[in-house]
Amino acid sequence: MKTVFLIGSSIISKYKNVEIENYNVINSGISGLMTSQLNMNNNYEYDYMIFYCGNNDLKKNIDKKQIVANIEKFIYEFKKKFPNTNIIILSILFSPKNHELNLIDKIK
Repeated sequence: MKTVFLIGSSIISKYKNVEIENYNVINSGISGLMTSQLNMNNNYEYDYMIFYCGNNDLKKNIDKKQIVANIEKFIYEFKKKFPNTNIIILSILFSPKNHELNLIDKIK
């Protein structure tokens, strides 16, 4: 059976009962996670990793270049450790809340 690894902030953490036929889904999402808190402390080889993080950083006014640097570092380390894992990176959402907080220009 193939494995999908979900990692990221609340958008990911809310997917508690994800079922994909012929895949084992492991959810490692943490509500409130910041990109500076990303770490890979597990040794299991995954077929796919789905990643979403960065929105909480924007809400805390972390510089967007630092957010990108944190994500790049994590993805680089992950790929070095798991070279055969396919990585899917989800963009920060243009959500109604992000519109309210005037974060859309930073997201772009």
